[in-house]
Amino acid sequence: PFLTPYCGYAYHTQGHYWSFDMTKPYTYLYWTFNTVLQITCVAVVALVDFIIIWKIYGLRRTTDVRKRNGLNSTSVPKPRISREMRLALSFLFLSVCFLLQTLLYNLPLGNGILVTILRRLTSNLNLAKWAVYSLGSAAIRHGILRVFRCHRTDSVIMVSVTMNQFTFIYTMNLILNTAIITMDILIIFVAVRTGEIRKHLVLNIIFLSMGLDILEYLNYIIHDIPSYTLDMDIFQNTEVIYVSILILCCQWFAQLFVLLALSLIHFIAIFFPSQFRTISAKSIYVVNLIIIAIGIFLSIPLLTPYCGFAYNPQGHYWSFDMSKPYTYIYKSFNNLLQIVCVVAVVLVDIIIIWKIYQLRSSSNRNTFKSTITANSRKDRRISSEMRLALNFLFLSACFLAQTLLFNFPLGSGLLSTLFSKLIAKLNLAKWAIYSFGSAAVRNGILRLLRCKRVDGVTATISVQTKT
Repeated sequence: PFLTPYCGYAYHTQGHYWSFDMTKPYTYLYWTFNTVLQITCVAVVALVDFIIIWKIYGLRRTTDVRKRNGLNSTSVPKPRISREMRLALSFLFLSVCFLLQTLLYNLPLGNGILVTILRRLTSNLNLAKWAVYSLGSAAIRHGILRVFRCHRTDSVIMVSVTMNQFTFIYTMNLILNTAIITMDILIIFVAVRTGEIRKHLVLNIIFLSMGLDILEYLNYIIHDIPSYTLDMDIFQNTEVIYVSILILCCQWFAQLFVLLALSLIHFIAIFFPSQFRTISAKSIYVVNLIIIAIGIFLSIPLLTPYCGFAYNPQGHYWSFDMSKPYTYIYKSFNNLLQIVCVVAVVLVDIIIIWKIYQLRSSSNRNTFKSTITANSRKDRRISSEMRLALNFLFLSACFLAQTLLFNFPLGSGLLSTLFSKLIAKLNLAKWAIYSFGSAAVRNGILRLLRCKRVDGVTATISVQTKT
């Protein structure tokens, strides 16, 4: 009914909350029905609470009478009473959270700071009530303790120190991935909001890579984490597995060609700045479409019975499925593609460093007073190229380090795993760090962190526009 023109539920931007939309004609009827439903629920919950408390009191009283009469009680009633007590306490806590939230939701207590804090506290308690109730199960409590590396004395739930360390690393990896992906989303938002994406056209290619990383992160959240927790591959449907493979492989191959495209663009920016300034948005969009098409095209063979890419639940990672007959050919092709990309990136890095050194040398030789103004302009140009080169050098260094560790693993020890995860996080963050070369993006992110509005006025001339 809330999706019809007669009843409504809407978000109020002034107070930043959701509530009934009373501008629609029959919303008041639905609001009345909701109130009656809450009253019914409160009455039922309170009645059951009262009955449970009365029943526990009756059981306790019976036990006390038997003790006073000197009767030998069996071992059965004690656990029964204990279990019922735990059940009652869990349900009482659940119902109290619900009752408090219902009262604060319906009673007009005002908008003061103390009332707001009280509402937030009861709201979070109400949100946690299902988790607290579930902890009444001993198996769930023990499982949570295992996840959080809490040692217990019994051998059934004892977890080894090594497993605890790798669980901690996996958890920290999730936290860092989430932080980096969140930063990517904020950067994209700021660049679009300030219009920097139209001024700094190379950001379109960078944001393509960020979008692919976001898709991979969603696959990580939906598939990898539950599979790691349950110690099994949760995807059993072939079509769903194909979607994961397409996302992962398209992201990998497309980003290899993104690096090749960026190498060419930075080469043009250094040696042919006038041609670089004539690059249009349409050309960048075409490059992005070509990169995506290549990524999908190179991923499709891995969906066939001849080549494969699979999730290994033992080690909790994705890799080539060598059980299929021609996967080794595709693995060799992937290695060749990485070598080509590495050579191109290293070559452009060397050329950029040499060009900056040449510009610096020519600037230092020119010391005549009549050319002070020209020198200041040259210095600004060199400075912008230096920033451009440093951004690309850092980006390429992250890629090269990750490529080396991917193809030449250091082992499976704790220190090796920590180092590999660190390099992988730097590689994931390289697009965000490159984007911070734009002053508009930096200023926009700072304004967001200070809870200020980001608009087009904050946009400034980007580094590559000045080149």
